[in-house]
Amino acid sequence: RKAIFDVYCETRNGEKIIVEMQNAFQKFFKDRSLFYSTFPIREQGSKGSDWDFHLNHVYTIALLNFDMHDPAFDQAQLSHTVKLCDTYTHKVFYDKLDFIYPEVNTDDVVMFGSFYAVNPVIRQQVAGFLEHAKSHGAIIYYDVNFRASHRNDVMKITPNLLENLEMCDIVRGSSEDFEVLFGHKGADKIYRTDISFYTHNFILTQGSDAVELRAEGGISRSYPVEPMETVSTIGAGDNFNAGFVYGIISEGITHEQIKAGLSNEQWDKLIANAQLFSAECCKSINNYVSKEFGKKRSEI
Repeated sequence: RKAIFDVYCETRNGEKIIVEMQNAFQKFFKDRSLFYSTFPIREQGSKGSDWDFHLNHVYTIALLNFDMHDPAFDQAQLSHTVKLCDTYTHKVFYDKLDFIYPEVNTDDVVMFGSFYAVNPVIRQQVAGFLEHAKSHGAIIYYDVNFRASHRNDVMKITPNLLENLEMCDIVRGSSEDFEVLFGHKGADKIYRTDISFYTHNFILTQGSDAVELRAEGGISRSYPVEPMETVSTIGAGDNFNAGFVYGIISEGITHEQIKAGLSNEQWDKLIANAQLFSAECCKSINNYVSKEFGKKRSEI
């Protein structure tokens, strides 16, 4: 029997990552996780006598829209990682096979986006997981990230896009995203015409132009982008998102606070963190923030 994964990735180091999104309760889901992990293990085998049986790490990550309540799990933990271990010493016997079961609880941050978020092929799984996260009080952050290469798919994905906007607490998109999707420009036009009916918290990024915020309570703010020597802008959006989530966590922002409406000061801090991360990313070709930057942030 073959297996079709929701997401199957390989890192630069050859590590295999399976992401499975399970919509409904399944009695033998642990068996299914183990079964799926065997495929990337077996595919690493090569013919001939030269193969020495070296295997790269395999991760199976399960995003479930139900709670497993497995007796082996510490229910106080938000994520559960299962490895092969010695049952007496409890020490890891084999460290290259991980099964990861994250839970979604109140004030957790669920970030999603790109074409993956609107793809009709996997819509049932994505929508099911988002509904589960929303019902558990998670903060849902949607990065639209819809590029011109999918322009011909706009009509087909629009129902999924609108449903995403309804389910999210905060939506971020670039000026390019909304021009492709709706043919609209300008934060006020986009917010009034395309966003505010579905969600009230909207962040518009515009490259080197100011970041625009329209939010709950009639908040309208503009955040200039500091001039800098840019090496590469690849990853700037992703790092903006990472900085924003860092801000949510470090400032102790809750779902209830977002629902009630954040203050100008709270939004200022969130956007400041997002811009710092994005600017740091643009200083190198690595597409991510440096370890030194991370260390400084952790010491604040």
